[in-house]
Amino acid sequence: MHSMLYIGDGRVVHTTAKDGVVVTKLPRSIFRRERYAIFRVKNLDREKRDQVVAEALKWRNRKLDVAGLITTIPSRLIGLRKPLLMWEKNRIWCSKLVYKAFMAENIELVPPEKAERITSEDLSRSCVVDRL
Repeated sequence: MHSMLYIGDGRVVHTTAKDGVVVTKLPRSIFRRERYAIFRVKNLDREKRDQVVAEALKWRNRKLDVAGLITTIPSRLIGLRKPLLMWEKNRIWCSKLVYKAFMAENIELVPPEKAERITSEDLSRSCVVDRL
């Protein structure tokens, strides 16, 4: 699963292995329900939404932390509480980008103990989002 943040005008901010944090057009296939799930944070007003987008855009052009993907995500998926190895604390990948953008506006999508190893699945199970 991959997390993206819709920023308006048919664009999303997300991460790619090659370019890191990027802004791209919304994929045309996004509406294929068997391939994508769309979630919206409950009770998010326009002002907060704009602030979340601005925060996400601050990460633009930052490189993806491949080490984070190699250690954190697989460790989490096999049920470990912590990564097997730890490198830098300021890692970024798709779900963490979304989490950090919302956290900057004090919108806690997942409990803090999951933040350093957050997955897209965690975001999808958050009690503060609705599936569209």
